[in-house]
Amino acid sequence: MANMINDSINCTIFSQQLVGIYTVVIYAPLAVVYVIVAILFIKHPMSFHPLFVLSFFLMLLAYTFSNFILFFRNLIEFLMEENWLFTTLEFIFVYANYYTQPIIVLALLERLIATLTVSSYEKSRHWFIYTIGQIICIFLVITMSVSEDKADIISNVQLSLSFISCVVLIILFFVNRYITSHSVGRHSLTTRYQLAENIKALRIFVPFLLLDNFISIMFIVSNLVIGVGRKFNENECRRSPNYWLYFLIFRTIAIIIQISMAILVVHFHDSMKFPKFSLPLPPSRTRPQELISVTHVLQIKNVLGKNIVEAETAENYFSQLEIQWK
Repeated sequence: MANMINDSINCTIFSQQLVGIYTVVIYAPLAVVYVIVAILFIKHPMSFHPLFVLSFFLMLLAYTFSNFILFFRNLIEFLMEENWLFTTLEFIFVYANYYTQPIIVLALLERLIATLTVSSYEKSRHWFIYTIGQIICIFLVITMSVSEDKADIISNVQLSLSFISCVVLIILFFVNRYITSHSVGRHSLTTRYQLAENIKALRIFVPFLLLDNFISIMFIVSNLVIGVGRKFNENECRRSPNYWLYFLIFRTIAIIIQISMAILVVHFHDSMKFPKFSLPLPPSRTRPQELISVTHVLQIKNVLGKNIVEAETAENYFSQLEIQWK
């Protein structure tokens, strides 16, 4: 690094060079991965409700900006002295990084409202309430950014957001479990469509949320226990002989988890899956069988493994109509 310190045997020039090179190398592919996932996600805007699409895209965008800026910032820091470009990138990185948790909470609350008002949410567009939520997110980001020198305030805000996320997630689990267990054959097609969309959105969102919270809590705990946070701390490096090693270990764990988060988004998003190719089967030489009535019912299962939507066969379709007309 151009501005490396060399006044401590605990934080040698070699260890700082190793941290700088390693950080630049591992963040380059991570930034590319999140750019690809963000592009793939926004190419399918009709898959979910507009508010969820916007929230999740902003979340991916925050991760993309954070990773790209962190890559370029570390590259500049490694090659030259800090300048106006480094300061600008550092400013953007701080805001993008602090924005991830508030937008996750906002997206969770949007999903909670979608679940509680499942019968009418499909055509609703609560842009005013959503804008207020975004303003609160920005306020929290500014609060954390102006408290850079007060680690306790930042840790308290992040822990509070993680706690809110966990509480809303638990509520979503039980509400979704209750609604889905009482939904088959009892609701209109619009309600069942929205319910199916809620389940598909949660299948993408829940793993992403849990892994993101794990990263946040991991760095909060590591910062409190051994002084290792998201950012390389030169003062801690001077005091502890193994700080740089711990920093690399926790940074590597975070990178692996973030890559897993991107992969899970693609895996659980039906429209983003790559097509499967199979070889054509040879024509059968056996006598064609008589057509038989199809009694198998296609199912859509939720994250609990329960069926929430049945694709109507002729018999099933009329039985659903009979129930609704009673």
